[in-house]
Amino acid sequence: MAELVVSILQLASFWIVGCILLFAEYLDWIGRLEVLEVKHPSVHQFIIARPLRLVLLLLVFGMLAESTKEMVRRLGGESNPPPLKFIAPLPPETPKVPIPFVESPNSLRRRTVRLADDLDEFYRQRGAHQPGFVTTDPNAPQQQQAFNRYMQETVEICKAKFKNRTMGVVQELKERGLDIGDMEQILTVQGCIGMWSPIDGTKDLRNLAHWLNADDTVEQF
Repeated sequence: MAELVVSILQLASFWIVGCILLFAEYLDWIGRLEVLEVKHPSVHQFIIARPLRLVLLLLVFGMLAESTKEMVRRLGGESNPPPLKFIAPLPPETPKVPIPFVESPNSLRRRTVRLADDLDEFYRQRGAHQPGFVTTDPNAPQQQQAFNRYMQETVEICKAKFKNRTMGVVQELKERGLDIGDMEQILTVQGCIGMWSPIDGTKDLRNLAHWLNADDTVEQF
């Protein structure tokens, strides 16, 4: 604000000087400078220097034009202030909801239970078609042989389908620190665990799976 007042005063002084010089030039045109020559000879001598007056006029009006232009620009800027920029407030932060843990379909716990299910289903199907054995039948030796062959065939099929898979699951359970008992030894010797092995393999598999969490860590009860 102070700068604007100083600029206005400066501009007014320029206009006053310019008007005086212009008035003197007017007096010179109408021949009235004789009055100044009689009463104020020194002033007359200063004003009569016409080339000086013309130069002063050009300088003064040049400065006046520039000052007037600057003043108009400032006044126009104050009357039309720059538009206010409104910054939209940030949206409220949405609280982060923790994503619930989802158990992998291939977790060790689920693979162990699926293995037990597949073994039970395999033995159920084989048991449904196994030959009967009657000790009072005179052909019992033949039936016994047929039964034994079927059981041996069941073991061979079980070894081919499930040995590697079962061994892998059992070793992973062992690495988790779970007690697998004789499972690893039975698999090495017989190649299969289940209803005809010294242990109830599928039941023990389910019990071991029960000790695992969804992330395959051992449950601490």
